[in-house]
Amino acid sequence: MKTLKTSTTSSMWLLLLICGAALVALSIAVFVNAERVLGLLIYVAGAALFGVGAVLGVNALLPAHREERARLLTLAAGNVLLGALVMIFSQFAVIFVGIALAVDGAGAVLKALHRRKEEGKIRLAEMLLGIIFFALGVVVVVFHGAIQTLIGSALGLLLLIAGLSLSIVALLQRPKS
Repeated sequence: MKTLKTSTTSSMWLLLLICGAALVALSIAVFVNAERVLGLLIYVAGAALFGVGAVLGVNALLPAHREERARLLTLAAGNVLLGALVMIFSQFAVIFVGIALAVDGAGAVLKALHRRKEEGKIRLAEMLLGIIFFALGVVVVVFHGAIQTLIGSALGLLLLIAGLSLSIVALLQRPKS
């Protein structure tokens, strides 16, 4: 006689197998066209930010959150704006990351140069890190297509490993008939 626990266990392995197969299929799609899939995932992330902002905005209008209304509306507006920008400019997301890295690196170098009186090792480490960030940002901006492909390939490899792992676990959990 089948119990609820047996029925749930017998369907759980199938769900894991389906998820594993879906991850393997997604990894193959990433390997075939990493730049396009990564762009799609960036777009989905923008849509998620937009959705979270909308939910926060609606939540802020509820009577139970009267004290937090200003903070929630600010978070909602920020999420909606950021989500919209990411969706509109999804093809430039990697370039924006590169610009942010370069600006952050330049800021760290300037900060280290400005703090001449402080201990030398800390200042030197901060300056080296700033130079590395700046250089990395410039490389990302100049070679954004190759960087997107590299990130997409790494993501594809992770998805493949996760999908195969889930599939193996599902097959090991399959009930004996």
